[in-house]
Amino acid sequence: MLDKYELKPCPFCGSEPRFWEGEYCGISVVCSNDECAADTRTSFSRDEAIKRWNRRAFGWQPIETAPKDGSYILAWGPDFGCSIVRWFDERKSGPVYGADSINAPSMQSGWIGDNEEVFSTIEFPDGSVIKGAQPTHWMPLPEPPEVGEK
Repeated sequence: MLDKYELKPCPFCGSEPRFWEGEYCGISVVCSNDECAADTRTSFSRDEAIKRWNRRAFGWQPIETAPKDGSYILAWGPDFGCSIVRWFDERKSGPVYGADSINAPSMQSGWIGDNEEVFSTIEFPDGSVIKGAQPTHWMPLPEPPEVGEK
């Protein structure tokens, strides 16, 4: 049986998690930071709640709450549906496109797909701008299956 000491910290704010039990609605794991509001939704057992919390799949969150550390996430937007993206910051990583080209666009920062598809505004040296499809929601990528799992 699992216990509370196997819970990972909150993936959004790093606070410690805690259990919440409703009289009629089961058990959940929730973030102890009242301003964060991350939770697992209702589970029917303590073990199920722990597994849901540690799996990190909480459903769609507003894109403003997504991590901007370069890690990949699943993003959704009304113009493109779902795509795997990461936050890109040109000031930290260098330009997306060849910096040696005088016509290379400048993105500064924004969402970029795993295939280098841009989901943000791009500014070109001549002043022209292309506004990419903007994601509105995100969720963490699921953990990969274990070897031998069906």
